[in-house]
Amino acid sequence: MQSLEFDRQKFNAELDDMIARKEIERGSLIAQAISDYQKTMAECTISIGKSLGMMNIELRERATALVEDKQKQYSALQDAAMDKAAAQLEKIYTKFPEESRARSIMENAVEKQLNNIIETSDRFMRTIDEDFSKMMDSVQRITENTMNNAGQYISPAFANNAMLRGGNDTKLLK
Repeated sequence: MQSLEFDRQKFNAELDDMIARKEIERGSLIAQAISDYQKTMAECTISIGKSLGMMNIELRERATALVEDKQKQYSALQDAAMDKAAAQLEKIYTKFPEESRARSIMENAVEKQLNNIIETSDRFMRTIDEDFSKMMDSVQRITENTMNNAGQYISPAFANNAMLRGGNDTKLLK
């Protein structure tokens, strides 16, 4: 009877020892899976960061080129308007060589046309500058949000939560 009791106790001790070793092994596997997961996510975060940085640079270059192109176009339009106004003034001075009311009215009309063109160009350029600034802010926010989100995936809390959702299955993180 004592032998049977001793065998039972020995069996329970061996079972407890086996359970403890399996728990240690499982914990080690989980820790390794979390570590592998975090390393992979860190590499992905770095890759995302580099890609976003390059995208940010490319977008800025394209936007800057677009703004410069539009500035050149509007500068050319203003120059053409100035040339046209100069030609109109020459015609006015040819038609009305002497100072007169008609000459003054026509000069004022040409001046108003020039002012309207310049004001319209200035408004357009301010709008382009504002849009450029908004776009750069938007790109910056997208970059920051993406990096913040990616950073969450490499945090130990996220990995532990993922493991808990997976129960005993460590394959989720591999």
